[in-house]
Amino acid sequence: MDLRNYEQRLVRRREFYREIDRSRWNLEKLYASGQASPAMREKKVAILANLRDQFRNLQRRWGGRGLEPWLVEDINNGHIVSLKIYAAHMPAFENLLQQCGGNLELFFKKADHLKLPKK
Repeated sequence: MDLRNYEQRLVRRREFYREIDRSRWNLEKLYASGQASPAMREKKVAILANLRDQFRNLQRRWGGRGLEPWLVEDINNGHIVSLKIYAAHMPAFENLLQQCGGNLELFFKKADHLKLPKK
């Protein structure tokens, strides 16, 4: 992969996570609002629908490629939480891969014993 493609992937990743974070913050505000459950459920559906719309916008800007799984399946809290955890621990995994010199077999052995901080 050349440098331009790599940089483009980094930009896309930041755009993707920015939308995830925006939706997560909106959901956290909603859950803290103390609204009645029916109203909260309705607003949650709207927040997640907006996230899907933002993913469609990103896909269009990216030339019609990317994010296909996110546009097919229903997005829920579990998806958002798992991405938050993934993003929080990604630097540790990238560092470990670098320490292993790109050797995936060694990386997976060491990753089993990696102690990740609780976020």
